[in-house]
Amino acid sequence: MCTLVKPCDQSKIIDRPLTVYKVVIYFDDNFYMTPYVGANAELGKLYKSDITYSRTITVWDSASLPGEDKAYSNATGLKSCKEVIRGFHSFLTLSACKKFMPSDVSPNFDVIRILRAEIPAGSQVVYGYMDNIVSNQILYKDEVSRNS
Repeated sequence: MCTLVKPCDQSKIIDRPLTVYKVVIYFDDNFYMTPYVGANAELGKLYKSDITYSRTITVWDSASLPGEDKAYSNATGLKSCKEVIRGFHSFLTLSACKKFMPSDVSPNFDVIRILRAEIPAGSQVVYGYMDNIVSNQILYKDEVSRNS
């Protein structure tokens, strides 16, 4: 999962913990794995990483990205975005996380779960489109009920 951000968006240090949500694959009690990178996601464990940007890409203006202002696109009908390729990608809202549910693993829906996680105060974050966020630290707290 790559998060897209405006080229001018900079990372920030948060001054209070932030609750986020992450789609994972369930294996057994307390052991989960992220669907694209295959990283472990153990409940109660604090993970740390760098935040790394890949490249600037150009997308058509008609591919309107939620949360962007209309003044952002340029006169050519194209706009630039940066990809954030490394860091802990998650969602700011449960509803955004539920919309994400990866299609390439959805036939095995019974193993797909959503974890509630915390980005600790003092963490570096970058906010993306569609309620995405990437952080350099994450603590997986618990599994969200399917009925939430």
